[in-house]
Amino acid sequence: MKKNESSELFFSKTFDFLTCYLPTQLHKSQNTIRSYRDALTIFRRYVTESLHSTIRVFRFSDCTYETLLGFLEYLRSKGNSEATCNYRLTAIRSYLWYAADLDISIQSIALSASHIPHLRTPKMTRETISKEDMAALLTAPPSTKRGKRDQLILILLYDSAIRVSELLDLDVRSVNLNAKIPYIRVLGKGEKERIVSITEKTVDHIHAYLKLYHPENNPDQPLIYTPTLALCNE
Repeated sequence: MKKNESSELFFSKTFDFLTCYLPTQLHKSQNTIRSYRDALTIFRRYVTESLHSTIRVFRFSDCTYETLLGFLEYLRSKGNSEATCNYRLTAIRSYLWYAADLDISIQSIALSASHIPHLRTPKMTRETISKEDMAALLTAPPSTKRGKRDQLILILLYDSAIRVSELLDLDVRSVNLNAKIPYIRVLGKGEKERIVSITEKTVDHIHAYLKLYHPENNPDQPLIYTPTLALCNE
């Protein structure tokens, strides 16, 4: 009897969900897994603070439509943006569907949660930098070896619009300058690979950078790095 009661506890399946299901079956990135873990942790706080319950008694059957609406209100009261609220609700839904696959009695709960509408997110108006200011920024690094590296970092980020983390993951083989339309091969979120085209001006800068930092043309080396000896000679 105790075993059945334990299996019905809402938080009884979180360990396998986070350590087995997400990384090995869904192949989620560590950042996504961390975000889902945070969402479940915050939901536990909501259960404790707002529902005055504990993980020892809160069951899947307690996770009703109204409970999750209250969770969204709880998140908003803590200053979370609409987008953050929606993402954390998505994490809870994913967990419920995982549990429902293991126990058919939970499917009605997961289905009810899927009907909760996401909060409307306001359209963000982002200010754009002027061409003159951007040109000044791209030419700001000094004409030194390190400066040329820093300039290439700025140029690549501007031209390709990739993330800084994606830029740091590039190696020499990620860059194809001889294609009809030159491109870089980027490994993005969720370990998904995509092709990003670059302009001829960026190609010229990369050629100069490769001659300076990668004269041996080792395809396995990180594209952006600074050898210690090279720094000592600057």
